[in-house]
Amino acid sequence: MRLYPTVRFLSITAYFLIFLDGDLLEAPIIFWITLGLFTADFLHQIQALFVVLSLYVLAFLTVVEKSKRTLLIESLCFIFLLLPIVTAFISASSQLLNYPMFIVPGMVFIFLYPTSLVLSYGEYRLSKMTN
Repeated sequence: MRLYPTVRFLSITAYFLIFLDGDLLEAPIIFWITLGLFTADFLHQIQALFVVLSLYVLAFLTVVEKSKRTLLIESLCFIFLLLPIVTAFISASSQLLNYPMFIVPGMVFIFLYPTSLVLSYGEYRLSKMTN
């Protein structure tokens, strides 16, 4: 049974529900990433590009047969998706990030995505044992 796509979907959904506190309002992190592709400085544009590419790659990898290479790519995508959260922690004071719409989805993403990686690896090992 393929459980990892469901866990991965929940983790990515939680990622989309992470809200960053702006000057006027809170907005989902995906909004900041999309906006950052066009208006941020060069390093943030590169970071935003890697996040968007990671999301596309993850969508593609759900239909691809598991291999060591796909597991490595999924792990790299986690790192790229984690970068904006880490950047928010570094650049903002802890008081600005101390609200449930940042903490809860962020922790759900940080917990569920590695869980989906472990489940994906289990599926890979199971497929190797049956072949």
